[in-house]
Amino acid sequence: MGCERHTDLLTAAARGVLGPAEAADLDAHLRGCDTCRAALAAERRIVAAWAATPAIAPSRHLRQALLAVPAHERRVRRLVPLMLPLTALLCLVGSAATWLALPFARPGEVALATPPAGGGDAGRPTGTAAVSA
Repeated sequence: MGCERHTDLLTAAARGVLGPAEAADLDAHLRGCDTCRAALAAERRIVAAWAATPAIAPSRHLRQALLAVPAHERRVRRLVPLMLPLTALLCLVGSAATWLALPFARPGEVALATPPAGGGDAGRPTGTAAVSA
């Protein structure tokens, strides 16, 4: 009998939760295997140490914080479907504001960000220059 087949049973045996057939099979294997006997003894020490560890209750503040997480997630999940239309609206408003802020240019003229040096012609709106072809 190989140890590979029995290593999965060692923790269950240390915890005392093996069925009668598995317990008999493991006992037969342990009679001839020093490695598995040592591993079972180590597992039993771990289970005993774990059982001796006192249970620690979370503080009231930690408990409230942990219980508040799902409520926050619910609020975020409700807001996510609104994010796309709001983003599209902001893009539209931003684009319209940018378009309105640009200086007006007549056909055949190029709008400039600043007025040309020297003033410009009286017939042209401020911030445009004539384009020569």
